[in-house]
Amino acid sequence: MQNSNSFSLERLIAEARRLHLAGDVRRARATAEAVLRQAPRNLQALEVIALLEMEHGDLGEAIRLLKRIAKELPASAEAQYNLALAYRYSGRLELAATGFNLALKLKPELGRARAELADTYANLGRFEDLAQVCRAMIEAGPYNPRPYSHLAFNMPAALSEQDLALMTKAARDPKLQQGTKASFLFSLAEILRRKGMHDEAFAALKAANDLVRATLGNEAAPTRAIAPAGEKPRLTPPEVAATAHTQVCDYVRDTFTPEFLSKFGGHGERSRIPVFIVGMPRSGSTLVEQILASHPSVFGAGEIPDLSILTNMRWPYGGPSSDGGKRPKEPPAPLSTYFRDIGREYIARLRKIDAQASMVVNKMLGNYVHIGMIELCLPDAVVIDIRRDAVDTCLACYQRQFRTGHEFTYDLAAMGAQYRRYVAIMDHWDRVLPGRVLRLSYEELVRDPEPQIRRLLDHCGLPWSDEVLRFHENARPVRTASLSQVRRPISTASVAKWKPYARHLGPLLESLGDLAEANPMSLPRIDEAVKRSETLASSPRS
Repeated sequence: MQNSNSFSLERLIAEARRLHLAGDVRRARATAEAVLRQAPRNLQALEVIALLEMEHGDLGEAIRLLKRIAKELPASAEAQYNLALAYRYSGRLELAATGFNLALKLKPELGRARAELADTYANLGRFEDLAQVCRAMIEAGPYNPRPYSHLAFNMPAALSEQDLALMTKAARDPKLQQGTKASFLFSLAEILRRKGMHDEAFAALKAANDLVRATLGNEAAPTRAIAPAGEKPRLTPPEVAATAHTQVCDYVRDTFTPEFLSKFGGHGERSRIPVFIVGMPRSGSTLVEQILASHPSVFGAGEIPDLSILTNMRWPYGGPSSDGGKRPKEPPAPLSTYFRDIGREYIARLRKIDAQASMVVNKMLGNYVHIGMIELCLPDAVVIDIRRDAVDTCLACYQRQFRTGHEFTYDLAAMGAQYRRYVAIMDHWDRVLPGRVLRLSYEELVRDPEPQIRRLLDHCGLPWSDEVLRFHENARPVRTASLSQVRRPISTASVAKWKPYARHLGPLLESLGDLAEANPMSLPRIDEAVKRSETLASSPRS
């Protein structure tokens, strides 16, 4: 018979997992630590702590704990999977691939390990291995949309006519979940686009985005936890996400005034190690990171959330006060150390990622709202804003399904509004911190690369290296939707890609307003495109 103490520990572990999945990080950690005080070697409690660290804390600590668990449970596919997932999140993708393969060897039916392995091979540019894994995924579950998506966007020639027929059938199947149908539609839209069938491609895109948007609207209480079963989607109803983003932007503009920055400036950590690339998704940020990471002195860390983690809910953040209460006017620590401590902790985290590089690039694009805090905590950090034509950027977002966040991308008008808020925030930084941010034009970069790359390296204080012009030969992992593009030489193929879709883009063009015409390469008669879109919408469908 199970003793009462053992039963009590099991209940505590179950409660820790429940709290974790509910997003109550503090109580989940406290409950798991209560188990460890009674049973310091309890691997289940250690797993909860490790998963919390993976998502909310220190990836290095998560890896240390998960290595310990995997060593003690060498025959556990789940233990090997969790360790591989931590390696993947930390950018150590070769180790991640080895771990996922080991998990599959121990448990061939562990589908989530095969799915993560496919993502990892795609990030590494190991497309032959990716094709093999995708075929195994299709064989295991023909109506799993993920392998078809990998092939459609990375190796469309690998899709057979039989594959395309199944994808078309799945997209129309009323029995399939909306999210599954949407994924098939995104992939079909990409195939149609490559065939030059732009009207048909946009019809598939609109259907896909409408399905996802409807799903998001029904997501009342999304989970925000990395569970043992793998990453859970971080999804919020679009209206809620837009309201939150508006509040953040307003709060940042109201807080980081010239007077505020002057009063609290001059106390940060002086270091040239950090580089931040900010902007909108699908704007060319991966290309800029790939160019920089091809320099011998630079490490490209990808999208790392450490700055947000370090500043979240710390002064002066926290957002507008819901109860109308006044926030402190001074940092809750001596001014001489408060911002420097945050900066030093950020540098320490970068050094856990790469101990030697002269500069480490963080491509978490949403850091554009944190530029004021970067100035105070890391005054010597480099900040680069990559700006692509607004319509091209938004259409490129509309063409992809994001696994987490970016709820604004599934509605053309909402996307235009988000883009306007981004530009407004960047205009604010230009006013209060003139010259602080280097702005690169994607169109100028791809049209005449060398002068723009020299300008980029000069701004970073880096000497010239011919390797940056051969960025496409760099085999470093790439963890964004642009992974296949940056493995090819630079080209203007992605400039003005919205033109064939112009008559469908009325809501986006209206939402963007003058920003739709800001780029000289945009079509001059935006108003005519809007009118054509309105005429198309009012016409009877055949």
